[in-house]
Amino acid sequence: MRRTNLYITVSEGTEREFHLKDFDQICLVGAGKASAPMAQAIEEILGDRITRGLIVTKYGHSLP
Repeated sequence: MRRTNLYITVSEGTEREFHLKDFDQICLVGAGKASAPMAQAIEEILGDRITRGLIVTKYGHSLP
């Protein structure tokens, strides 16, 4: 099932809703040792909605 909305908790008790149909492109950018597993989780959620991205991580912390 393709998700139509994305909900992100920005602080305790506060959530932002994004209507994915309102976005033509989604670019994923991350840096740091934890960026690879976080990017992998976002890819599982958004799948082919991600149009491009760049993840930079410390040697030995990369993932497919």
